[in-house]
Amino acid sequence: MDLSGETERQEIGFDTLVEWLHDREGTEIGVSMQGPANGGPGNTGLHTRGVLRRAQGMQVIDARPGRILRYDIGDTASIQILEGDFVEADRIDDFVDRVTIISADFKEATLLFSSSASSTNR
Repeated sequence: MDLSGETERQEIGFDTLVEWLHDREGTEIGVSMQGPANGGPGNTGLHTRGVLRRAQGMQVIDARPGRILRYDIGDTASIQILEGDFVEADRIDDFVDRVTIISADFKEATLLFSSSASSTNR
């Protein structure tokens, strides 16, 4: 089956990741965590789905320089993303299923964010 033209992948930076999350505040997204990052051994993971909300109040010890952002996903999970831990990210748009996935590598983990085309505030 030829899938060309049905998906598109592009490398994005930390600012684009933050903008993508901002555009989805108040809508439902999925978030998965897989660790460790960088292809090392490990089978630790987590998945949650819920409404994305920007959160305040966090404590980070020995953080690398850069922005620190916290988000709540539904009523059960929170994530912190640190600009100083950011390595790289890719945005994958699936035009058939109308889903966007962001695969973001940080120093110690990979985060996968997903949302459907109807889950944007734009």
